[in-house]
Amino acid sequence: MSQQKNNFFDTQVLGHPAGLFVLFFTEMWERFSFYGMRVLLVNFLTMALIGYNPGWEWTTENAGALFGTYVMLLYLTPIVGGTIADKYIGYRWAIVIGAIIMTLGHAAMALETEFWLYVGLGLLVIGTGFFKPNMTSIISHMYKDLPEKKDGAYTIFYMGVNAGAFFGMMLCGYMAEKVGWSWGFGLAGIFMLIGTLQFWLARPLFGSIGDVPSKNKPEINKINQQKSISDEEKPNPFTLLDKILIGVAAVIGLGYAINDPLSNIGGIDLFYFLQTSNIKGQYIAISFGLLVFLFVIISRLMRYTKIVRERMITVIIFAFFTVFFWLSFEQGASSLIIFARDSVQRELLGNQAMIFNILNALLTIIPLALISYVLFILAKKTFSKIWASNIVLLICFALVWGIVGWMLQRDFKTVAYNVSYQAFEVYESDGKNLKIKDDGSYAVKYIPINIDNNIIYKEENRITKTEKAFKITETNSAGENIVKYLPYSDTKKPKGNFEIVEKSIETIAIPRVDNKTGKQATDKSGNKLFDYYLTGNNNGFSVVNRENIIGEGEHNFTKGQEITILTKDNKFSSFGYADNEKIIWAKRRAEELNANNGLIRATVKEKKDNWVEITTSWFSILNSFFIIALANVFSRVWDSRYNPPAAVKYGMGLIIMAIGFGLLALGADGAGSGTKVSMLWLVVAYLFHTMGELCMAPVGLSYVSKLVPARMIAFMFGVWYLAIAIGNKLAAILGGQIENITEKYNLATFFLIFTIVPIVAGTLIILINPLVKRLMHGVR
Repeated sequence: MSQQKNNFFDTQVLGHPAGLFVLFFTEMWERFSFYGMRVLLVNFLTMALIGYNPGWEWTTENAGALFGTYVMLLYLTPIVGGTIADKYIGYRWAIVIGAIIMTLGHAAMALETEFWLYVGLGLLVIGTGFFKPNMTSIISHMYKDLPEKKDGAYTIFYMGVNAGAFFGMMLCGYMAEKVGWSWGFGLAGIFMLIGTLQFWLARPLFGSIGDVPSKNKPEINKINQQKSISDEEKPNPFTLLDKILIGVAAVIGLGYAINDPLSNIGGIDLFYFLQTSNIKGQYIAISFGLLVFLFVIISRLMRYTKIVRERMITVIIFAFFTVFFWLSFEQGASSLIIFARDSVQRELLGNQAMIFNILNALLTIIPLALISYVLFILAKKTFSKIWASNIVLLICFALVWGIVGWMLQRDFKTVAYNVSYQAFEVYESDGKNLKIKDDGSYAVKYIPINIDNNIIYKEENRITKTEKAFKITETNSAGENIVKYLPYSDTKKPKGNFEIVEKSIETIAIPRVDNKTGKQATDKSGNKLFDYYLTGNNNGFSVVNRENIIGEGEHNFTKGQEITILTKDNKFSSFGYADNEKIIWAKRRAEELNANNGLIRATVKEKKDNWVEITTSWFSILNSFFIIALANVFSRVWDSRYNPPAAVKYGMGLIIMAIGFGLLALGADGAGSGTKVSMLWLVVAYLFHTMGELCMAPVGLSYVSKLVPARMIAFMFGVWYLAIAIGNKLAAILGGQIENITEKYNLATFFLIFTIVPIVAGTLIILINPLVKRLMHGVR
């Protein structure tokens, strides 16, 4: 073993074996593909069905159900994949198999059909199960005889993780949003395949590490385990009842994971037989499954000695609070994507656009140049031994540099045009009731007139609509009476003095069309929905001139020129130029869907200076950037005399993250009805979220390995990843409610949920720190 270690460390890069940097790049491309897809999925599923870059127009609730199941399974399948690799196929083959399966998954998603979407997500889950646990296993074996260098190796490795996440979200997101969704999904698959190829071609560097396990390995492990068992680690085998109960809990958990999107999207409920009048059957089933699993944990804990039992209780406490962290933090993959797309001011003009383009160029080029330098050193040291792997990496980086160059020059040369178009005035409503403002007037939105406008109405469509409202009279500090109005509700009445008033308006009720079916939309109870148009002198409708800004880098327009534009969202807040190819495509798509083609005739009013529309996915890269920038700072604090106890770190992480959501609630207060939030609120929120992650995330797995006996560590790692999986699933479920909560209350209320809950959880774990310290029995 010593000779193998010396040979392995003969070829070094930055003081570490070259093989570490092969793993660095392999993991980087895998994370590139994973995060590149992750940042697209909810955005794609919920994007308008008709528009400049259309998606599938799912509700956020349905998108959250599917995405939540996907990420939940991502944290559970590695338990199976790691076991298969360890016992049967070895780490290297597991990585290659997993990467190939994931590549096929990305390719399937690039087809943009519902069937292949589900197939693609399934393949990604299976592939991740093989890939994810075995990269770190190879590093662990590489440094088995040099534990003092292992921390540095993992630091380098996780820089690869964050570098991949950074560039994956940036480039896949840009390609998807600016060119087309299939380009984003496809790009993720291409780099997954290239990363696999360079890893396989570099196998001479790894010797026998990660090979197919030998047949006598179980016997060797058994002897080693017997030698290392102390009095506190006496065998505690799983009983037949334990195995049966774990199986029952696993089947119920898997059933719930599948049933949640199946019942929401497909209308098929596997647990309908358990449903009550108030609770869905799947929630009763999963509650029972969690209770069964909790019983198994408690029964096993009772069989250990006092010290071992209490240390393992500490791990369970940490796992419990981990759920609260991830259910909030992982809003970055669901609700914060929707928030950035629909509610954040992402269009910048003039000097603001130029400043952003310069900062974005520096943010992109500097990290890429540093990683390219590492590639240069690796190639210089290893070209004679793994020349094919190095050539593949060079091609890969040439492709990245090419995409980056195209992206930056495209943004720098884009200019803005102020265009005008005609739009109908329409009352904001849920299809049944109009939205009333504080001053008692009704909120109005604007629907652009389509080129092939086919909105006609009969006299019976012209109706007098009567709406009830609560009129509330309050007295301010100056003693003046303030009157405001709230929507009427039969069940929820306001506090204080109020009266019920009725207002009648004349409107034209036009059936609201479901773009997916081409028929009139209905609510969950089957009631038909309408859009209520204001009356006026344009064929009975009220029509106004509206102005908006479009960005264009490939075509030049002159003042007064008539052009065709397409909306980029279903709120008609952003538009893009439609050339002949886009016009033909939009008309063909409208015929397929039996829907409006969305094409709008506009007139160029003015040419402006620099313009840039920041992609929704750009904000997601901030987490990776802040981790790379701040990780060393936090590491130095944890290594100093100011290093707080583990429970306090947990509390700090939860509370600091909650501050980020509190700032979003503050920034979002008053947003809506066309008013957008400054992007700075979201940037600062991601800063606090990252600082919270740096306080908390590294602590968990470290303490699992310190506190749990060797014979129980695999099971407790499973418990830990189950907690993360639950947190991710809950995050997607709650994130899917952003539209419902915003409609019923407001956007600030939604973010306050993720402010209050983590603060309460963080405060609680800090308060129980003395108890946690006692339970740890001296482990630091």
